[in-house]
Amino acid sequence: MYSYILENTRIVQIMQRVVREFRRGEALGVPSIDTQRWLDTTETLVFGAAYPMTPWLSTSAIRPSPEAVRRNAYWRLFGLDLAFGTEEGNKPFPYDKAPAANTSFVRLFEELLYEIWQAIMNIRNLVGVNSTDRDRIFAITQELQFILRSRRQSAQLAREELAAATALSWLYFTVDSDSPIVADLRAQAASPADRLKLIGERVGLPAHSKTSSLVSMANDLSLLLRTIESNLIPTASFAYVLYMDGPFPGVPGAFMLGPTCQRIITEWSAATGRDLKIRKAPTDVRLRPGPPVLTQ
Repeated sequence: MYSYILENTRIVQIMQRVVREFRRGEALGVPSIDTQRWLDTTETLVFGAAYPMTPWLSTSAIRPSPEAVRRNAYWRLFGLDLAFGTEEGNKPFPYDKAPAANTSFVRLFEELLYEIWQAIMNIRNLVGVNSTDRDRIFAITQELQFILRSRRQSAQLAREELAAATALSWLYFTVDSDSPIVADLRAQAASPADRLKLIGERVGLPAHSKTSSLVSMANDLSLLLRTIESNLIPTASFAYVLYMDGPFPGVPGAFMLGPTCQRIITEWSAATGRDLKIRKAPTDVRLRPGPPVLTQ
């Protein structure tokens, strides 16, 4: 989810245009030595340039487009496509859309966030009805765990996820500070989102209008889904991990995810335009007997 959220900012296509412009001429200026090193690294890590050690790459003559590979993985894991099309003309992006996909992910995930919000609102509720439903929170986490693990049986998508995380982490690292490439593009700013927007304007490819919200919740979303998928909520009695704050009992240095989930609720609502604090209609959730066993 970290890679999917960041890629929705259009950071990959924007940086692809940056690399192309620097490689074919001097329309963006003369790159510094540090920027030239960045160009070499980015072509290798993100855009499939030849590299002697390639066990983590997901492309080949059969699957030549890294973006198509990532889109296929996003669809299979989350039932989601990116919010934009091709770099040129914004046409529908061609990729293999698998018939087996977690199309229920968004529905379940938004229902979980709604239930977590109800729990957060009732933490200090000493009078009146407490609408916290730990059993339902647990049931939704189990269903999410099941569908996510079902796509990863026998380590399926491991290479694709590694390649996506490598590419998007590198590009985020690029705009996380006023790095040499940011300076050469005259895109210095106070935040990663603002730097990306300025770079997009420089190369004529605007970043997503909700880039600030997408960047703000990427790490938090990754943490929440890893917590769910790793079965840190094995029974309903552990549901409090998702809505309380403070240290995690018995685990030094670990903290409960209440503040993290609250930020996700705020930023997800801002990015999607859907108010997660109000339920439209309850979602049917099946309580699974347990997640599938993963094999190496």
